Amino acid sequence: RQIGVPLVVVDRSLDVDEDYFWVSSQNYESVQLAADYLIGHGHRKIAYIGWEADFGGLQQREQAYWESLERAGIPREDGIAYNGLFTEQDGAKLTQRALAEHPDATALVYAYNVQARGGVQYLAQHGIVPGRDISLIIIGSPNWARTGANNFTCVDLGGGGLGRMAAEMLFEIIESENPPAPCKQIQSCFLVEGSSVY
Repeated sequence: RQIGVPLVVVDRSLDVDEDYFWVSSQNYESVQLAADYLIGHGHRKIAYIGWEADFGGLQQREQAYWESLERAGIPREDGIAYNGLFTEQDGAKLTQRALAEHPDATALVYAYNVQARGGVQYLAQHGIVPGRDISLIIIGSPNWARTGANNFTCVDLGGGGLGRMAAEMLFEIIESENPPAPCKQIQSCFLVEGSSVY
């Protein structure tokens, strides 16, 4: 940025005081969509599994979880939220902890698909069948979540669209005779229903 090289930031915001070109997914809306969907299916004990990240707007995901519960009239003390490392191993550990400490939990929201993979493996190893024994939604739509016997309900963040948006924005900057003003574009998310929610 200091030497004037065209730049578009993708997904994670910068902690700077100046405007810049940025494309991002709907962090808040993605978890709101998932939590509201589960609440609409009658779930009131929903465990949130997240990543201890305080940058790039990612904290909005957990904020959306708590605010969805509040809007539904679910007391804050009935909320269940665990945050850890961005790894499959922590996804499994947090899932184990959530279910051990809250055996009345009926649903899980995995805010990140890396942790979700570890959590799903933990459930399989312990004979817990998503869609029968517990409901779950994954934020993100990794290939493994809908491949073979897997048919998980996901919130698709539109990652491919994000890449296109960034490329189009970058070409516009490069090809413009008069540099455009820095701007932000947000890629819409949408729910993809599977068989993991009862």
